[in-house]
Amino acid sequence: MVKQTIPLFSQVKLTTKNKTYEGTLLADEGDSKVLKLSSGYTLSFKKENISDLTLISKPKKSKSQSKQPLSFNKESVVIIHTGGTISSKVDYKTGAVIASFDPDTLINLFPKLKEISKIESHFIGNIMSDNFRFHHFNQIAQAIHKRALKGQTKFIVTSGTDFLHYLSASLAFLLKDLPISTIVVGSQRSSDRPSTDAEDNLTNAAYFLENKFIPGVFVCMHSTSSDGTCDILHGVNVRKMHSSRRDAFKQINEDKVAEVNYSSKSITMLKEYSFFMQKEIPKTLPLFKENLKIGLVYSHPQFYAKELDAYKKFDGLVLAGSGFGHFPVIASDKESKEHNKILKSIQILAKTMPIIMSTQTIHGAVNLTVYSPLRMIEDAGVVGHNSTMITETAFIKLAYLLSTAKKEDIKQLLLTNIVGELNPEKYFSFEENE
Repeated sequence: MVKQTIPLFSQVKLTTKNKTYEGTLLADEGDSKVLKLSSGYTLSFKKENISDLTLISKPKKSKSQSKQPLSFNKESVVIIHTGGTISSKVDYKTGAVIASFDPDTLINLFPKLKEISKIESHFIGNIMSDNFRFHHFNQIAQAIHKRALKGQTKFIVTSGTDFLHYLSASLAFLLKDLPISTIVVGSQRSSDRPSTDAEDNLTNAAYFLENKFIPGVFVCMHSTSSDGTCDILHGVNVRKMHSSRRDAFKQINEDKVAEVNYSSKSITMLKEYSFFMQKEIPKTLPLFKENLKIGLVYSHPQFYAKELDAYKKFDGLVLAGSGFGHFPVIASDKESKEHNKILKSIQILAKTMPIIMSTQTIHGAVNLTVYSPLRMIEDAGVVGHNSTMITETAFIKLAYLLSTAKKEDIKQLLLTNIVGELNPEKYFSFEENE
């Protein structure tokens, strides 16, 4: 084999003694080369078995965002790249997955995207989503806002899946006044794997944006573990329900928006939308205060008041109660005297910060009036009665209101529907108490 230096992610022709392959050079590690074929399959070849390796084309080089002037083609779908598994590849030295793709490489891996839309890229970084902070949510929202001011209306945001639902909820609140459509997309398998869900998720999101314009923030992920159809989900009250399945994301307490399949060129709308189109885009966005401290505490057996006391200097608190929103606040026997202290701690905290109750059951609504202990919690100053927000959405909404609203209005606004996060009419039920 003729030795030559070929950059990774180049299109190459690789010939063995028996066959010739064309694809993307993913790795050149040790004694092997790894090729991703157009079929999506990834093959590894021992170097002694390769008779020829020919360069077809080099990958496009990504320029740094500071030096690359942004283009603003109104017809384009803009992909905002943040990292995560969808922007990752296997590190063939260790066998682990690392976030390392640049935007051009990711798009070149999935040429179907260019069949659907004019694609532009904006690179934020290679961030695993469990490392997200409010700063990153602000940064992503500002990047979208800057382009929206120039007339662009269709956006895809790539994200890691672990905290993807925190990101989608954040963007739903931060971008609520923009007449644009944004879809957050992730993948459960890295983009270089044969089993990756990245291509379906990205192409279906782009196809939906090109054919259905609905202002708001949505999520596009697999409907089932099979290839083909993806769900379009509302950006709030969506949750990762499995650690590894490709259909991990489910809509909670409301119907999903649509099903889309680019391969069959089909879109099935499952919800009707009536929306007010903002005539002018605001020149500034409401942003998160990046130094906010918000606690998230789950009720559990053997709970101690000191677990709540740790949040005395925080700005707000989300309680994830059991059932309708229970916390252990009644001493039912001599072994549970600690529960009197827990109620006292809640009363003290509620005087200094907003506290909202959510439910660990995930589905269903909080009801703070059915049982006496629940009424004690509400009387202590905790809000959340009738709330259908999942815990993660409640966390983000509390952060948003602490950043943008007057302190005296926060409790009322927590139970006011802003971006479709509350749906008590359909999902509030007393069946458990009948």
